[in-house]
Amino acid sequence: RTERDEIAPPLGLLSLARVAQHVGTSVAIEDLNLMYHIVPRLQTAFYETALERLLALSGDVYGFTSMAVDSHVALELARRLKSVRPDVRIVLGGPHFSSISKEVRERFSWVDNVISGEGERGFSALLGEKDLGNAGGELVGTDTYSLVQCAAYFKVNPTRTADFEVGRGCRYKCTFCYSPKFYEGVRNYSIEQIVERFAGLKKIGFERVFVVNDNLLNDREWALGLCRALEEARLGLTWSCYVTLPDLTEEVARRLGRAGCRQVFMGVDVVGRTSETTFHKRFLPRNVQFDRKLKALTDAGVRPTCGFILAPASHPASVDVDATLSAALEARLNGADVVINALSLYPGTAAYHPETPVAADPLQVQLLMDVPSIVEHNHLAGAVPHLFPFHSRYTSESEWREFMFFCHAAHTLVNSFPEAIQSVSSERSVRPSGLLREVSRMSGDLMRLLPAERRPAEQQAALELLTQAAPGDVSPSDPLKAGGAGDALPCQGIRQTSW
Repeated sequence: RTERDEIAPPLGLLSLARVAQHVGTSVAIEDLNLMYHIVPRLQTAFYETALERLLALSGDVYGFTSMAVDSHVALELARRLKSVRPDVRIVLGGPHFSSISKEVRERFSWVDNVISGEGERGFSALLGEKDLGNAGGELVGTDTYSLVQCAAYFKVNPTRTADFEVGRGCRYKCTFCYSPKFYEGVRNYSIEQIVERFAGLKKIGFERVFVVNDNLLNDREWALGLCRALEEARLGLTWSCYVTLPDLTEEVARRLGRAGCRQVFMGVDVVGRTSETTFHKRFLPRNVQFDRKLKALTDAGVRPTCGFILAPASHPASVDVDATLSAALEARLNGADVVINALSLYPGTAAYHPETPVAADPLQVQLLMDVPSIVEHNHLAGAVPHLFPFHSRYTSESEWREFMFFCHAAHTLVNSFPEAIQSVSSERSVRPSGLLREVSRMSGDLMRLLPAERRPAEQQAALELLTQAAPGDVSPSDPLKAGGAGDALPCQGIRQTSW
């Protein structure tokens, strides 16, 4: 990852390390996500340098975890390792590899095992121990943090953030999401243990906690109890989490703020009857009082970020693009940050249909995501594009290109000109999608521009168009110039990691 404020010790690997220790196996963690920011040679000769580091560990079993967007990196690194040390066992895990486990074993001969679902018990069985006792699927304590260089994490990420889970699973069954298939139901951990672990993280030196659960509010009463316990503990930690809009109340918002929560992410995702039916998700019915919920969060000192998903023209959900954009504008005007994502079809999810033609295409990862160049280039996608949803397309090349540029413009303009777009749309009866398509056309081929030039080009085109449509003071509310990157959507949760 290139975003330093997302660098944190790899929670999943820490949990597996605990399992390995439980069965009497020595273990080491190599976090290439962290090392990318410390070892300059990883940025210029990634595979060669990473391979040297892995060989130096002299392991018998090498386990790799990754997200979908960088799964090819893990596969290629594993291939190189196996070619030098054919005696080692290569094991892959995580939600994406779990969903494509059969094809991975069939197509990539250097992979010995793929652990499906939650990894603790499968990894224990692989190491030869069936009975995990309390080591499998329990809270990760602070004992395994001795395996990682906390001081190095603090240097790379001055926010001193730790990833942490307070439970697993999500009670919703959105068809585009891995969670319903990956997790073994829904469960929350002991509130007393969570507070104890938070205190342990504070003692190590962490100052912020990112609660990685898909939905903190699976059980609202339990979540309120957790907030009360954290408020009473007064640990001096701030934290952030994922919440679901239907379960968010004004009381929950107040409790979150008092407990130290400073940011929440809400996947509103889709709005409109067709989309809601297609994706089994209806988080924004007319009576949901969206604005009041957002205000309750901001009043409590909690910064909301709302995510929305757009679909290409040939997908049934595309008919609801204006309803989705209108909701995104409302969120922005009520104090939320907004993330616009393109619909990705993950293998193994209910939204994925194997018969859908898929072709290799790197445009999404090049234009919409902020990742290192090593992640952009996927030489495996040409042969099996359906295994790599961020390096492929499921529409024609021309439609996909137009859709990618539209998503890029939507993210820029919803965050920069929400009031002007909403005003022109309502007063001139112009659909938001029509305005965005015209801005996208006026901006030209974004791939001909440097990354830092893309959003300013869209903003300039929007200024010209909106000034013509509504003469007066039209200025961006958020220039989107943080860090000068300008081109990429936040890519949450990516961990380019090897263990």
